[in-house]
Amino acid sequence: MSAAKRCRHRSGRVLVLMLLGSIWLLGGCGGSGGGGSSPTAPNSTGCLDRAVFGDPADSPYVLPYPVGAAYEVITSYCSSFTFPDLIGLDFDLPMGSRLVAARSGVAIEVVDGFDDSGASLDRNNFILIQHGDGSVAFYSHVRQGSARIEIGDSVGVGERIGDSGAAGAPFAHLHFTVYRNAGLDERDSLPINFRNTNGPLDERGGLIPGQVYTAQPY
Repeated sequence: MSAAKRCRHRSGRVLVLMLLGSIWLLGGCGGSGGGGSSPTAPNSTGCLDRAVFGDPADSPYVLPYPVGAAYEVITSYCSSFTFPDLIGLDFDLPMGSRLVAARSGVAIEVVDGFDDSGASLDRNNFILIQHGDGSVAFYSHVRQGSARIEIGDSVGVGERIGDSGAAGAPFAHLHFTVYRNAGLDERDSLPINFRNTNGPLDERGGLIPGQVYTAQPY
């Protein structure tokens, strides 16, 4: 793909996310498609005040894709166009890209029965993995039928858990968020960085939209 085509490709996806985010803001979408808060304005609950990421070397998390893989961050935390109250990330993973556990834990919910045909939020596939400290990682838009774990399974860091898809989204990608607990409230989303990433970080220590990050050995 030429540089110009890649640019148009990325711009189109960002525009779709912006439009979809506007719909979610009006419709009151929560973390997994229901039960969450409905943000009304950028930083309305102090999202940026919470977005302090610390030293990646101290993080218990690795990037949610295999070592050696490299993907672009489409949108990052506290986005005024998509998730103004949410500290989360969208990675540009094509359909069928491998997903791995960013941290060890236990699977508490696994949904992969919906097809990959559109942006209906009530037809989203996702995996929830709870960690030892009670926090919960949310892996969203899992490809139909690709989940490799079941509820109750113990999952090791870096273990393959499924593939990226487009269920509940207008195109294939991975939405990744860590919440303080299983309530999945956007205001309880946590600032997460990754000990095996390369590439630039912003002044808060977060990943930067438009940058590509390669998963390093850990």
